[in-house]
Amino acid sequence: MNIEYFRNNILTKELKILSKLHIVAFAASCCEQLFPFYKTFSKMENWGDPQIPRKALDTIWSIAKGESVDLDEVWLLSDRCCSRGICPSDDDRNSHYESSSLFIEAEHLIYSICIILDSYTEITAYDAISISNYVERTLEYYINDFDASFQKKCQGYTLKEQIENFQHHPLVVNEVAKETEDLQKLKEAQVLTLDFLEWLRTSSRKEGWVFINFLKESRSPTATTDRP
Repeated sequence: MNIEYFRNNILTKELKILSKLHIVAFAASCCEQLFPFYKTFSKMENWGDPQIPRKALDTIWSIAKGESVDLDEVWLLSDRCCSRGICPSDDDRNSHYESSSLFIEAEHLIYSICIILDSYTEITAYDAISISNYVERTLEYYINDFDASFQKKCQGYTLKEQIENFQHHPLVVNEVAKETEDLQKLKEAQVLTLDFLEWLRTSSRKEGWVFINFLKESRSPTATTDRP
């Protein structure tokens, strides 16, 4: 199953009418959803440093606010995020981490941050869509691999029936509603106010923790939930 096809055409139309700062804000909100995966992976494996991507994300939000940022600092942050020990590599992938299911999402966060930092002055709708797709793939991966009730429900279904069921999964419905709301509010916001950006940032980060807690609950019925 691949839900990217169903969203990309809509996203392209919606994002193309937004300013570059609005696109940066949307892309940053997607990164906030992925950040909890990096933080959880780092904590479980005592690996990496969440403060590095966190600082990079804070800088990206400053860019969305229209604040002046030092170009050299932006390049330095991009380099640090992509450096060994911060960005998961193939060697790390082969280390048999217990939390290997979080590995790819941690990697996707770094890729997403670097896309923004390396192109923020000329960021396009397609850059933001690439980042948004990482979030969608995360949903697809965890629902297909960890939601036993969904797997059981889809046994014997055709691909079309599986896609229809996937689109009605609570996490997918919630994510589509959040994305639709974000895009609508971005279109309505001629000026990106501090209050609006803080709402976008906070609500997106909470959405990421919803994914994390879903994963933990799917693995262990007695697992406790984490908070940002």
